[in-house]
Amino acid sequence: MEDKKEVSVSDIYKGGYSSLNPETASTYTGYSIPAGNIGAPAKPDTANQIQHVTQLLNQGIVPIEVGTLSPDVFEQIPDEQLKEINRLSKLTNAKVSVHAPMIEPSGIAEKGGWSESDQKLAERRLQSVFERSRQLDPKGHVPITIHASNIPGMELEKIGKGKPQTKQMIAINQETGELTPLRRERKFYPIPYDEKEKEPIPLTLDAEGEIYTPERELEALNHTKWDNAVSSAIFQKDKADQIIETHYPLVKDVYPDIIQGGEKLKDAFKGPYRDVIARVQTAHEHLKETAMQMRALFNKAFQYSSEEERRKLIKLSEQYKKDLGYFDKKKSEEERLQAQLDLERQSKALQKMLEGLKQVQPKLYVPVEKFAVEKSAETFSNVVFDSFKKNPDSAPKLSIENFHPGSAFAYGKQLNELVLKTKEKFIEKAKKQGFSEELAAKKADELIQVTLDIGHLNMARKHGFETEDIIKEAEAIAKHVGHVHITDNFGFYDSHLPPGMGNVPTKEILEKLEKAGFKGRTIVEAGGWVQHMGTSPHPFALEGLGAPLYADKPSPYWTEAMRMNGDYYGGYGLMLPQTNYEMFGAGFASLPAELGGSRNGANGSRMSGRPME
Repeated sequence: MEDKKEVSVSDIYKGGYSSLNPETASTYTGYSIPAGNIGAPAKPDTANQIQHVTQLLNQGIVPIEVGTLSPDVFEQIPDEQLKEINRLSKLTNAKVSVHAPMIEPSGIAEKGGWSESDQKLAERRLQSVFERSRQLDPKGHVPITIHASNIPGMELEKIGKGKPQTKQMIAINQETGELTPLRRERKFYPIPYDEKEKEPIPLTLDAEGEIYTPERELEALNHTKWDNAVSSAIFQKDKADQIIETHYPLVKDVYPDIIQGGEKLKDAFKGPYRDVIARVQTAHEHLKETAMQMRALFNKAFQYSSEEERRKLIKLSEQYKKDLGYFDKKKSEEERLQAQLDLERQSKALQKMLEGLKQVQPKLYVPVEKFAVEKSAETFSNVVFDSFKKNPDSAPKLSIENFHPGSAFAYGKQLNELVLKTKEKFIEKAKKQGFSEELAAKKADELIQVTLDIGHLNMARKHGFETEDIIKEAEAIAKHVGHVHITDNFGFYDSHLPPGMGNVPTKEILEKLEKAGFKGRTIVEAGGWVQHMGTSPHPFALEGLGAPLYADKPSPYWTEAMRMNGDYYGGYGLMLPQTNYEMFGAGFASLPAELGGSRNGANGSRMSGRPME
């Protein structure tokens, strides 16, 4: 017979005995923010922004962010709504910011292709957003959040304890805007090459192949494309050389006159050289085509090469002129004309030039971030300076937001470069318009900042990043942060949970920002909670961010009040009837909807304003 064992059941529900210790809350992030500094966004998929702003104001939320993600929906927001939101914010002491629609500032299309007209269109759209946003607070610097980029970009991956490595790079053709993904791959070639040993490795059946990094693939892409382009020009010239070698000597002396259409041309066409002349003229056309290709190649090489290689190109250019001979002013006009029509001379000059072009390596393809940083900074600086010129004392602030890992400028170092380049261009424009460098630099720091979305940073976990890596990414951009989007997730999807419900290192990131001097606004983006749970996420934001119940910051905190019902989020059932919580007054859920709770107002509850029934 089986021995009886004593079974002890305890702590099924820990109740309120430990609730006065805020650290007992499972969703408490460990970082405390006053309730008046915890903001929320209006619904981003509707033009009826005032409806959602009113709902947020009814919950006592102070920082409120308006705006839509879709440009066409943003255009459907009437100016009257923006003006009314401004009046409401004055009545309630709310602080309004804007989330601009998703507009790619660089002018690069998501599926590839850049054009100056697309970049200019993006600039005009953003200028419209800035001017319309001014209506929300004509006297203040309204922060306007704009995504740094919506195009695919570099993707980093961390394997083990080493530094993050490039998993994928998006290369862009600087001339055409074509996007080419380059991935870290293992490849097998007939003669594997060992970079360390500098000698081929024998290929075997169990060979592991070679790891080709995106950086190495980029180098190979540039080399291959350039080599093919130059080889194509050489092939064109070789076709001319075959004719020149066999036929040109027969008509070399008369060919200049033939080209000029003299009497010898008529005579020649009557004689046996008619076919020869036709072939030589074909060779001449091939040389002309080769010269056009060479000029295009030289232009690309000069535009996209390093300073050192440009010096080589300048020497090549001077040598080419000498080799052609018809730029020599010491010679007579007749001699220069003869040199210009000497096909053998032209061929040799082109051959030398093309061989020289093969020796340079222009960077026609570059990482998309390197290309976009110039274009986006130009767009951003134009938008900010245009707004600043119109009214320096109330110009809205540009706040550039990091997007998901795998998009351009998603990491701290890249975003830092974009911000610095934007400020640099803003200062240049201001100085040209007569502003002092000191004032221009001050305004650049004041009007150009970063919106740090900590949930987007955390999504790097799916690429092997750990907590300390994510904190470092935040630290790399901390000095520029003037606005924060707080949202939680588990590192794989942009879940938009209230803070404390995922594994975003909220406390550590906010501490780094505080140390860097951050004093901006915090917006809790918890749309995922609203979508799936159907209730306001604000009570959970107050709990997760340890907001004090009173403005002068003494205890108790919302963390403590919310924990009076324990860490139990399911239906209370008969074991824990809802009336228990109503009787003891704990739990935000017992408040009426007008105060952000879940109870209907004026239905006979304690908060209805009339006796209980």
